[in-house]
Amino acid sequence: MKYIKQSLLLIVFVLTIVSYVSAKGIKFGKVSKEQFAIKECSYEKDASAVILSRTCSIDLSYSVIRYFYHVRIKILKEEGFNQANIKLSYYRNNNIENISGVKGHTININDLGKQEVVKVGNNSIFDVDVDENYGEVRFSMPDVKVGSIIEYKYVTNSQFYSYLDTWYFQDEIPTLYSSLKVNMPESFRYNMVMFGSMLQAKYPESKSNEWTMTNMPSIKEESYVTILR
Repeated sequence: MKYIKQSLLLIVFVLTIVSYVSAKGIKFGKVSKEQFAIKECSYEKDASAVILSRTCSIDLSYSVIRYFYHVRIKILKEEGFNQANIKLSYYRNNNIENISGVKGHTININDLGKQEVVKVGNNSIFDVDVDENYGEVRFSMPDVKVGSIIEYKYVTNSQFYSYLDTWYFQDEIPTLYSSLKVNMPESFRYNMVMFGSMLQAKYPESKSNEWTMTNMPSIKEESYVTILR
């Protein structure tokens, strides 16, 4: 039996009750030539895909918590095509959470060197009841091939104030850029718990409201390892 081993890098907010700000320089649909030029992950050359950027901005108000997610992935090999099948989980019991504003597209370079964008149609986005507690928004990115960049964004709307969602800086494929930002009124107070020596070294104090990590390796499964570390 195999267990997950990783250099665990995550942020957990616990206990206690503004506007969405995109990560600096990362705009939906604006992809640089440098990102299209990437043929492999420099520090993990066997990777089938790489997360170019994964960001979340959390906007807390007295009526709702909104999580603004934006993900951009480069497909490097055919084995990475599974990254185009997207499942977004949320807690649906008692209508505590829902997902809105889903947008996605695949960007390819044509024979003339121009970017071609194929959007995810609204009729291709499905909201599925997984069980009595959880639902998933599911869709597949269109026209995916080796070299494609897939990109999607969405908003999770939540009434769950007891704690904020955990943010993982690592994933099953390498991540070049991962960022979390929290905007909240001064009357709100959360305690932050950080795991991972690299994260703690970069942010020795928990006074920040924005955290960024770069060039993170993928999570690897290894035999006989029973804990996350």
